[in-house]
Amino acid sequence: MLTQNKRTIKCHSLWRRLSLYTLVFVATCLCQSLWAANEALNNVNVADTVVGYDVEIRHQSPMQYLSHSPEAAGNRVKIQLRQNASGQAKQSSNTANFNWAAAFGVPLEEVTMEDLQSDNPVLELNFSKDVKFTVSNSPDNRMTIISITTPRPLFTGPAPERDTTPRNLITSLKGVDPDMSELLDRANKAMLDKEYGRAVQIFMRIREQGNDDIQPSIQELIGLTRESLGQMAHAKAEYNKYLTNFPNGDAVARVRQRLNALNTAAQQVTESNKVAARQSKGDEWRKHIYGGFAQTYYYDQLDTANGEKLTLRSALNNHLNVTARASNSHYDLKASFSGLYQKDFEFDGEEDVVNPHQITIEGRQKDWGLFARAGRQSRSSGGVLGRFDGVHAAYEINSTFTVNGVFGYPVDSQNKEYVNTDQQFYGASIDAGTLWGGWEFSGFYIMQEYLDFTDREAIGGEVRFVDANKSLFTLVDYDIFYQELNIFMVNGRWAFNEATSVNASFDHRRNPILFSYGAVQGQGIQYVEQLFSRFTLGQLYTFAENRNATTNTGTAGVTHQINSQWQLSGDITVSKYSGNDSTPTNFLGMPIEGIEGSSADIYYNTRLTTNNLIMDNDSMIFGLRYSDTERAKTTTLDFNWRANITPNLRINPRFRLDYRQSATNDDSRWQTRPKVRLDYKLRRRIRLEMDIGYDWLQDSRTDYTYESAGYYFSAGYRLQF
Repeated sequence: MLTQNKRTIKCHSLWRRLSLYTLVFVATCLCQSLWAANEALNNVNVADTVVGYDVEIRHQSPMQYLSHSPEAAGNRVKIQLRQNASGQAKQSSNTANFNWAAAFGVPLEEVTMEDLQSDNPVLELNFSKDVKFTVSNSPDNRMTIISITTPRPLFTGPAPERDTTPRNLITSLKGVDPDMSELLDRANKAMLDKEYGRAVQIFMRIREQGNDDIQPSIQELIGLTRESLGQMAHAKAEYNKYLTNFPNGDAVARVRQRLNALNTAAQQVTESNKVAARQSKGDEWRKHIYGGFAQTYYYDQLDTANGEKLTLRSALNNHLNVTARASNSHYDLKASFSGLYQKDFEFDGEEDVVNPHQITIEGRQKDWGLFARAGRQSRSSGGVLGRFDGVHAAYEINSTFTVNGVFGYPVDSQNKEYVNTDQQFYGASIDAGTLWGGWEFSGFYIMQEYLDFTDREAIGGEVRFVDANKSLFTLVDYDIFYQELNIFMVNGRWAFNEATSVNASFDHRRNPILFSYGAVQGQGIQYVEQLFSRFTLGQLYTFAENRNATTNTGTAGVTHQINSQWQLSGDITVSKYSGNDSTPTNFLGMPIEGIEGSSADIYYNTRLTTNNLIMDNDSMIFGLRYSDTERAKTTTLDFNWRANITPNLRINPRFRLDYRQSATNDDSRWQTRPKVRLDYKLRRRIRLEMDIGYDWLQDSRTDYTYESAGYYFSAGYRLQF
């Protein structure tokens, strides 16, 4: 045991030094910057998908997704979350900001968390342009995932000279021949992945099996895809076949124009054009380095009723992100680093934080369908619950099926700068999709160990469905070691028309997720191996089950677009906590009392959103929330206005008022939180930001009334390169 712990400490120390040296070295060399982060936003990551990007926002503590608005598209989205009392207690600030560099391809500008010290935090994402999106949560509720649908570039460097990817044409054909929908989805995926050879094969299969109405468009697509492959002679033959077989087709003029362009180019070939032709085939490597760095200073002060002034926070956040990418038609290679160094001035550096969010190297071989990523990373499927240090590998068997393997060490949330070699996991999963016009499936097995005993062993799967009007997501995670259902989650959305949509969700989960390591809770010790000398392994497993409870939560909501300017939405959520069992004796020889279950907590939420009300391009949100829980009844009024005063200056004032009445006595509380945020674009790649806020609280008890006031301030800059 001592040998293993020494090995772990050595690895921990190496990882900490490597992370810090990398952060300092790259920042010194580049002398440029990007963004500031608060620990409430533990990490923000953007991952490529077949149809666009997933923006993955990892939280410091679990947060349940409730609703979001607008429903499906816009240049910003507000997401309503919920956290429990222990999550609120972990929040050192009521607001957190994370600024993103648009150089990463996705037009994300900023991520903001508000009301972190309440039970209903609000997550907001701002984009540089309108995007289409869906919102979901990871299985462990520690990550909110915003899936953006947009044609994604290979990387943000010089664009290729021409892009013949006919995505819009492919999508439109599903209505022409519904029986070909599955093959069209496969072809569209192959085109998005730039696997043109596979796309040609699928198009030729559709040409053989499809109805007469789809034939002209498929013939044109085959020519386009041959051209994308650089097979100009084949492309000209396919275009000529179109003109022969469909002389009155809708695309005759377009096809003839492409054919003429190919013939003209063939007559003007020179040595330099031959080089360009080789480059168009993708044999040349395209390389790009991008990212940024930011510094933000935070200061929070509390003025107590007796006149005492307490500094709650005085810290400087330094956040660096660098990505290097190289790609050609066969390979896509990427190395990424994202890390935070927080300098604490309040405790003379004793509370300084080094947090390497992401350190990865990854590669993709497009012809063989191989992918691998190594390093600190996050994954929200395949049974993996968040960030880990390890390897994820995948093999795409064909356009429908992909197998995945994963091995790693979960990141310890209390010691993020270390590699947690005491815990390790391995697993496998298979993904299938898109099938039957929009369905995707996956199944997984995962095994996790802590030292020499089983920590978690689970099987499960996911089902997704998305079309223009409906979406559905279902997740099952079953622990076969404990024979307990860890998670069952289902959520869906249905748009009846362009104006009205409904959403509903149900979430059943073990709280917290069932791990054998959970046996340490309530023992008065830090490490579970300290229990080995007093208890058997079977007793430890019983402790872990006893400390575990279940939570059931259901939500239903509706959103209605009143007109082009006004939107009204509302939802209701019911949540129930089961409680957990007592334990006769702990490590200290004392009993651990169980926690009683709660009655149903009910939350009501309404929002009225408007745009262009006072000035062009402004947005305003009026919110009213009411919660009826076992502990208290709380009413919240919220106002949020955002406007561009000039092309470079954006202002965002906000006001919130809470009234809380205890459900068990006459205690009550008033709280108000006005704040304003300023964002100034100094230059195209340089932004200055400042937040100023005030927090007043009056707590009325039976025998006294307590008042306090707080001030918070932050200012910083971010640079992109």
